[in-house]
Amino acid sequence: MSRTPLALAVLLTIAGCATSPTAERDDILAQATLQAQERLAVGAAFEREGNLLAARREYRAAIVAARDSGADADTMAGIRAVALTNLGNTHLAEGHRVKASWLYRQALIVDPTYGVALNNLAMVHLEEGRTEEAIELLHLALSVDPANRPHYLTSLAQAHRHNGDRAQAEKLLREVLDGGQADESLLTEALGELAEIRPEPLVARPNQSPN
Repeated sequence: MSRTPLALAVLLTIAGCATSPTAERDDILAQATLQAQERLAVGAAFEREGNLLAARREYRAAIVAARDSGADADTMAGIRAVALTNLGNTHLAEGHRVKASWLYRQALIVDPTYGVALNNLAMVHLEEGRTEEAIELLHLALSVDPANRPHYLTSLAQAHRHNGDRAQAEKLLREVLDGGQADESLLTEALGELAEIRPEPLVARPNQSPN
């Protein structure tokens, strides 16, 4: 009996391209991780353009992809923490502090040592007048995420200014400036006008690990 070309092609595929179940599973997990990271990247691009609704859609999709992938738990937790934090930023940008705060806390449930979420939650606390709590969060961020130290120090300077401690605020800003860790003209201006210090929320890079 003759076989159609389609049937023959299927037989050749089965015979010649068989892979082990482990290799197939690894490939599926790798694709799931890539999909979640791509969603983060697209969301960040929309956020930079000011399209917050589209950014939220992509961040939510990244959270779902990370949650349902079954890939390495630490990797997926990292992606979820980044997505939740960036999702919070989109709400904070519209003045929705309660929603933003809730999302930052969700990110910290996923990863309690995620410095970016700690910093951004501290910013919300500052706006609410909860200065001591903000300072505590920022010290924790400094201890767990040295890569973003200049930003955390600037945020901490803002917290001390809110607390009436201008000298400590200036000391922290000079530490950043003397370390060559930030734009000199920006910090020089901030030193001259401490009342104007207002760090922006951090947006993690799509491929940035929280730890």
